[in-house]
Amino acid sequence: MIEEIINDKGECLNISFNGKLDGTDYPVKGTPLADTESYRLLSPNVIEGTAKKDGKIIFKETAVLSDSGESIKVTFFSFDKDGNKQTSIGLFERVE
Repeated sequence: MIEEIINDKGECLNISFNGKLDGTDYPVKGTPLADTESYRLLSPNVIEGTAKKDGKIIFKETAVLSDSGESIKVTFFSFDKDGNKQTSIGLFERVE
């Protein structure tokens, strides 16, 4: 998987991950925020991901594909160094 993200400084990060949907931590490249990522297939329409830095969870996400296959809702949980959680939600819709 390759993901392109623009950070708050306007810099483009090309993040790459090569692993299975088995919950195992795999190395991630292209970001100073995380060392590893893991993904699990919770159901045919739901994937859960976890990113870690130095073995500590810094980010979790759950992506849910709608039954119609026309949209994906992603709930993001980020954690600061003190363990405080911040939640964000993204909705992505298929465009023809």
